[in-house]
Amino acid sequence: MGQPPSKPDGAEGFGAFVNEFDFQQCRDEVEEYRRRMRAYLECLREESEVALRDINRVIDAFKRRAREPG
Repeated sequence: MGQPPSKPDGAEGFGAFVNEFDFQQCRDEVEEYRRRMRAYLECLREESEVALRDINRVIDAFKRRAREPG
């Protein structure tokens, strides 16, 4: 599993942006963060689906074994 992306530093700063360049740069960083976070969340979703299939396979195998005559 990958690591979550780093938060952009400027997004949670205090006060107004110094100028238009500062604003645009921060906006670009936030958009990149959003793009990377969506990719990370998709990875988590896929991994959780794999984990669910694994646990269901183990449970099904246990149930089959429990039904076998002893």
